[in-house]
Amino acid sequence: MKKILKITLWELILQARQHILTVVGIITLIYSLIFVFFDEFPTKFIILLISTDPTMLGFLFIGVLILFEKGSKTIEAVVITPIKKSEYLLAKIISLTGIALLSSLIMAFTSQKEFNFFILSLAVLLSSAQFLLIGFLGVVRIKTINQYLFTFPFLISPLMLPLLNFFEITDSIFLYIFPFQACLLLFQAAFEPILVWQWIYALIYLPFSTIGFYLLALKFYDKYLIQN
Repeated sequence: MKKILKITLWELILQARQHILTVVGIITLIYSLIFVFFDEFPTKFIILLISTDPTMLGFLFIGVLILFEKGSKTIEAVVITPIKKSEYLLAKIISLTGIALLSSLIMAFTSQKEFNFFILSLAVLLSSAQFLLIGFLGVVRIKTINQYLFTFPFLISPLMLPLLNFFEITDSIFLYIFPFQACLLLFQAAFEPILVWQWIYALIYLPFSTIGFYLLALKFYDKYLIQN
């Protein structure tokens, strides 16, 4: 545990040097100001903005971090250290999820809406971890930041399809295959009631799919990140 905490602290230092903390701080400030000055902001849009903060930003930032480490040959250095691949991944998940949790809670408190602190925290933790892992899987075979920024919309857009259900444009059970559907339901549950079956679906599907992505990420670490 001490080892993971040390690696996580080092990750936070790297993220501060790469201005990720600054970018998250600016985005959080902008969203919070919007919520403060527009106190009648619809709850649905508040849920949307808060839910996309740990998901889309996590997906983007882990890609930038991995490509930075590829470019600076940090990956090669990590391989010859006692750091295990599981510790490498967990440190990134813990550090970026911690940032996402702080940002999301600030946004929720400034939204001037009643919300459940524990459900929102759970939604952020599970959603952030999952999208960080999906982002890792998406970036390991990409070589440059420009290439990643070009492919980012094509990678993230299909994952956001459950927004069609969220905004009641569709009512498709097919979209429940996408993990973001479970994320949206948990975020929604923090602000307003959801149905019992939706609770069961979200609380089962999100943790188990996250474990699946984690196991896949460990395989991709060996196959694509190290060997390339």
